[in-house]
Amino acid sequence: MKLKSEEKKAEKTLFLYRALIAQRKFNTVISEIPDSTAQPSLKAIKLLAQYFQSPAKRAAIAEEAKQLLAAQFEPTVALLVATVFYLEKNFDETLRALHSVNTLERYALFPLYSYLPLCPSLCTMQDSFIWRS
Repeated sequence: MKLKSEEKKAEKTLFLYRALIAQRKFNTVISEIPDSTAQPSLKAIKLLAQYFQSPAKRAAIAEEAKQLLAAQFEPTVALLVATVFYLEKNFDETLRALHSVNTLERYALFPLYSYLPLCPSLCTMQDSFIWRS
């Protein structure tokens, strides 16, 4: 597939890495994104892969994600960081991260991340089912 703009190439790459994370191929994402990358969205996707791969380091990764969001706001970064906050059950930070994002994906995630914590039976089902990590 030939893409003309650098923005579209970056978006394609980001979707590829998100698909790899969904397939639980965390090592592939982590190894392909260099630590020195300048793109905040790639840093965020790498943090998400590290979050799933390293359960012992999750608190530190969540803090690093928070710093990344504070350093440079991008909608994609906010969505990925909100996912980390949500998985950490830090619902206030999740909603803060999503508040300023105006994308279709945000409108899909916002109700999910807002209302699931209010229904413990759904959260239990969701924890055991959707976000197995």
